[in-house]
Order: sequence, then C-alpha cells, then structure tokens
Amino acid sequence: EIIYECNGEVDKFIGDCIFAVLKSEKDAVTAATRILTHFKDLLKNGNPFSVRIGLNSGRAIHGNVGARLRREYTYIGDAVNIAQRLESNCKPGCLLMSPSVYENCGYKFNHSVEREIPLKGKEKPMLAIECEI
Repeated sequence: EIIYECNGEVDKFIGDCIFAVLKSEKDAVTAATRILTHFKDLLKNGNPFSVRIGLNSGRAIHGNVGARLRREYTYIGDAVNIAQRLESNCKPGCLLMSPSVYENCGYKFNHSVEREIPLKGKEKPMLAIECEI
C-alpha cells in the first residue's frame, strides 16, 4: 500500500523481495522511510522480520523481455541492476541509495554514512549513502 500511496507501482516479487518503480527520488525516499518506520513499529510489537532497501535512479527499458515461451513485462537496465546491488549490500533496517537519489530527494536524515559498494562487472566500487530512520 505504501508504494502505491507514494506514486509507485510494484513491478514484481522476487522471493521475499519487492521490485518497485516510483516517479521521483522524493517519492522513492518517502516510500522507503515510511516502510522502514512501519517495520520499526512492528519490531516493537514482537515482529522478528526486518527490511533493507536499495534505491537508485536512472534510465531503464520497460517492455516485454524473454523468449517465445516465457515473457515478462518488466524493467531492465544498469539502473535496475545497481538498485538490486544496493539492496543486497544494505544493512537490515536501513536504506542504501545512490548519491543522485540522496541529493535529489530533499529529505534530511538524522544519521547517514557514505560507503563504497563493490559492483559485480564494474571496475570501480560505487559510492553510496546508507541512512537509518
């Protein structure tokens, strides 16, 4: 619900992961902070689960991808791959985002730290900003 309330759409579920696309960096960070806050509240009531969120912005292709017998209408591209790698490198209960998302979201975090993230297939690590809510 939070993703849709923040002008987003859920593209797919990948195991226990949700891949969503939002209209702007501000919408994406708003959704992420609301989700993290929701899970913090659930934790206080005994919920054992946590989330981690990776955010990136950039160009992606949206369309039918696959082969004749198996197609999927989805997003693909470097921006999507980087978002996934940010998520997988994020600490539970935190948000890890690209510098462009951080700079353009207009949100002030109480605690944020810069980290270098190794990216498979890339020569250099990527600078990312990890934020706690």
